[in-house]
Amino acid sequence: LPGDPDPSIRQALLDTLGELAAFLILSDPEEGYHTLVDKLFPLVTKMLVNDKSSEVRSRAATAMATLAVHMRARDHGETVLTTLLRLSQMPADPTASGALGEDETDSSGQFNGTAATAAVQLMGQLSPTLGPDICSQYIVAQLNSLTEERSPKVRRSVAGAMAEVAAIIGPTLTLSKFYPFYLQLTHDPHWAVRKSAVDSLHLFLMELLRSNRDCEASSSSSSSGPLDSAVSELLSAMNAALVTDTSWWVRKAAMLKVGYVIASCSPLLSHPSVLNAVDPLLVQFSDLIVSHASNLSQLSSRDPSTSVKGASSEGGSLGGAELSREVLYHAAFTFVGVARGVSSGAPIDFATLWPQRLQKPFLALLHCSESRVRRPLIASLHILVASEQCQEVFEDCALAVIQILASPQSLAEERILVLRDAVEGVFQRLGPKSALRGRMLRILTTLASSPSTATPRSRSASLSSLSSRGDGKNITVTDTTGWREKQELARVAGKLFNLWVDPEDDATKDSPASEPPISSLVALWLTLLGASTPTICLAAARSAPQLFRCRYVGREVKRRIVAYLVKKYACSEYSSRRRVLVEVAKQVLLAVRRGPDREGGDLQPEGRYFLTLLALLGLDDCVHIRQSVASTLALLSPLPADLPESITSLVETLRQDDDAEVKRTADRIIIASDGLPGKGLVCLDWSADTGYEYLPSPATGDYDKHWVLHGDDTGTTPSSPTSPAPQRSSSCSSSVSGFDGGTGSSDGASHALLEEVDEELSEALATREKAAAVVGCSVADTMTLT
Repeated sequence: LPGDPDPSIRQALLDTLGELAAFLILSDPEEGYHTLVDKLFPLVTKMLVNDKSSEVRSRAATAMATLAVHMRARDHGETVLTTLLRLSQMPADPTASGALGEDETDSSGQFNGTAATAAVQLMGQLSPTLGPDICSQYIVAQLNSLTEERSPKVRRSVAGAMAEVAAIIGPTLTLSKFYPFYLQLTHDPHWAVRKSAVDSLHLFLMELLRSNRDCEASSSSSSSGPLDSAVSELLSAMNAALVTDTSWWVRKAAMLKVGYVIASCSPLLSHPSVLNAVDPLLVQFSDLIVSHASNLSQLSSRDPSTSVKGASSEGGSLGGAELSREVLYHAAFTFVGVARGVSSGAPIDFATLWPQRLQKPFLALLHCSESRVRRPLIASLHILVASEQCQEVFEDCALAVIQILASPQSLAEERILVLRDAVEGVFQRLGPKSALRGRMLRILTTLASSPSTATPRSRSASLSSLSSRGDGKNITVTDTTGWREKQELARVAGKLFNLWVDPEDDATKDSPASEPPISSLVALWLTLLGASTPTICLAAARSAPQLFRCRYVGREVKRRIVAYLVKKYACSEYSSRRRVLVEVAKQVLLAVRRGPDREGGDLQPEGRYFLTLLALLGLDDCVHIRQSVASTLALLSPLPADLPESITSLVETLRQDDDAEVKRTADRIIIASDGLPGKGLVCLDWSADTGYEYLPSPATGDYDKHWVLHGDDTGTTPSSPTSPAPQRSSSCSSSVSGFDGGTGSSDGASHALLEEVDEELSEALATREKAAAVVGCSVADTMTLT
């Protein structure tokens, strides 16, 4: 097969050798391993040297790396190392069989050069396998000698391999052994070698400075002198490649890598010599972003055919649209790293440096017409938001977050990134009376209440009202959001409730029930809880513990929320809504089991109420609801022994359910005993009042969000009997039982929320009688409907 005339056959052979070697070793560890070392590895080496197909040679180099991983440590030195050293010394003869005389301009980076080129690349790739001892004793010396190799293809490979080997030998040997030869490659007469050195310069610097922070604490200033000098010289070489190099390809590589190089030098930016060398690069970095953003904007407004390709090898200073996109993408990817490195390491005041060097590039990237350019910067905005070096940076980021949230549907992925990472940080730093905080809440509320699908519209209308720092009264989001955005928004809602729990917000403590921001946040949560997509509803339900735990949500507001949940969810004819209420109860009970939060608040009243509410939902006619209740109780096991009778009766009922899965889940529910004490929920005090025994009801009978937030104009009065039972509709023929409001008792009274149609009474009574027969006791006294 190695001599097959079809190159695809030879490629397929090489692709299977790794699996074949593993099979041989597993089948017979000794004989299979000797076959690998004595037959397979020499076969691959021969194909790497002699095969005329560049693709086959590429596959042979990959196969050699795979086989080397399977070898033992002894053969790493005796077989792999000796083979690599021998191949690296083979002359690059263009007339020799298998030599790459035709690919001088190849830029794919694959193993398609001479055997020496492949061997050098393998030295870098296999350095973790060979280990630090072999690398420091043999590989370093061989790579240094190859910097004088006649073939530029070999020298080009040496630059990349040095950065990989440097990660193994450590910064000390890198500085003393590798650095002089690497610096030589940055000034090589051949453009391809210089380009390869520029491409790997940031990796080389990262390894050179890897332990610098640890060294700074213990080393003297004299020991850091050579390192400062080495870094400064490499940065000067980078600046020369970016500005004065005669090859356009080298300048292009420097344009793409300048951000990575600046960010990699952050540990030494406190040193004046390094800072002086970085400053020209920082100026070039900023100018590149602004100029290419302007260039891309101009080219995008013209005919697309004029901006498909970049400039030629010696083209214009800016090139075409493709070059601008590529430069801006890498700049956006590294912008936050550059800003963070400069702010943390440079002795210059960052409040002065930001408007001079970085603010304009930041805005240019943020408002770029290409989403591919904006997304890397948006994904890292939260890092800038968390930085406390400059207030103006935070203000720019906060305005950016607001603008992104108000963008149209075409930017849905960007809004998701902002919601996931940046919104919480912006809220945490904005003061409770900040106009931007109120504006952001209004935008989030608009996003939550918008339909899930709609036609995208122009983005200009929404952004115009958000361009200033003032507080706009009318916020219009010109496009709707998808379900994934709302799901992320529902997750964020719980984090925002936690911000009001933070002790730093004590200044807002005086008016917890009427403060507009918290009311807006409660309205946001209720809107998401009532979304048409179950995924959004369940995500919002998982934030219920944060809402009930937030001390700035007034007690009466919480009681109206519970009444709203009972009326709109427990009594809903749709099983999906009742499923949401089960999730709310589950999350609250899990929070009770975890114990009080950092401020000592607990959810005991809500825990007792929702646990008793599960006793009613567990008798639902919908098997999915019963399954959800059984899963919740099993998750909370072992339950305390002093549970109300309604809950213990429910457990017995679920264990005898008609559905096999419900029965199987109910069998996992454990009630505590003397030998098995309860955990978590055992702290519930069933003798105390929950505060939810009597729930308020609106005077108009209209349970809506406005009533939840503000109550009735004439004042809210508690209902006279017990709290409501979750009334199921005739569509699911559910049972109705008296609800004890979490106290474990029932007075046989009804509640005003249960005023439903009379046609449901007969079905409800029939289901109740069936449940009573299963449990073995009558519950007729516990429910009487008016």
